[in-house]
Amino acid sequence: MLDFLRRFKSGIEAESGNRPAVRDLLLVAYCRTLIGLSQAAFNHQSMSFKDALSSQPSGTALERRFDEVLRFVLDAAADNLAETARVVLGGARKLP
Repeated sequence: MLDFLRRFKSGIEAESGNRPAVRDLLLVAYCRTLIGLSQAAFNHQSMSFKDALSSQPSGTALERRFDEVLRFVLDAAADNLAETARVVLGGARKLP
């Protein structure tokens, strides 16, 4: 699995070239995939790790997982809001 992730990261760097927006979206998908494969559990205040997998997923399964995550990231990016942000100075107890 580590070899797959290493090669995939290298492929992202090589293929995204001089397109920072493409590279950023691919890296977001890569990181989401990495976290999903890490056995990390985020179901309470602190992070913990589940027991190790009894078998490693195949390269095809890893590619499929990345593809699913990438589709999720691209769908979310397509819904990008057209509004601009505005910072309002104030306290949490007295919102303007």
